[in-house]
Amino acid sequence: DVLFITHPNLDHYGGAEFVLRRYAVGLVVTNGRDARGAEWRETLDAIRRAGIPAIALGAGDAVSFGSSVMKIISPTPELRDGETDNDGSLVIEATTPNFTALFTGDIGPRAERVLRDRIDHADILKVPHHGSRFSSSAEFLRAASSRIGVIDVGKNSYGHPSEDALRRLATAGMEVYRTDRDGTIRKTARRGIVRVYKSK
Repeated sequence: DVLFITHPNLDHYGGAEFVLRRYAVGLVVTNGRDARGAEWRETLDAIRRAGIPAIALGAGDAVSFGSSVMKIISPTPELRDGETDNDGSLVIEATTPNFTALFTGDIGPRAERVLRDRIDHADILKVPHHGSRFSSSAEFLRAASSRIGVIDVGKNSYGHPSEDALRRLATAGMEVYRTDRDGTIRKTARRGIVRVYKSK
């Protein structure tokens, strides 16, 4: 129904054209930032060719379908127009009848400080910035108070996820899943019970 592109960094939109070919996408949501480079232009062209409406959303906006709401809590104007693409990521608080989830893109320390007083409890946290040592501060994790953490990460030269971040997640009492070790991670929920399924 909706394809969210958190920010125009290749590792966050590089699969968009595949998704557009495979699924009947009804709407594309971005954070409104532009990017240089042929890959981003090609992605935007693919969206236009498919005739899919694309809109930019920010803090205070929401997308509703059925009994679920995807509330956009960031980027705020200062984060969207800031120096780094990462802190301008879409941050989405998803509320369903059975669970809540917080999708954080690549936000770092500055965005975490801005947002930690604006987030509510989330059963599931998509761990910021692939488990970077600069993200997932203890204060931010306390604000999210999540039971389950998911790290979207593959082979990389940055050391993601870092031992520092993993320690903070463990201290927060989170059950952590990683796509590099666990493969595709699927969650289902019923009557307040969340079940996690791994493909590896």
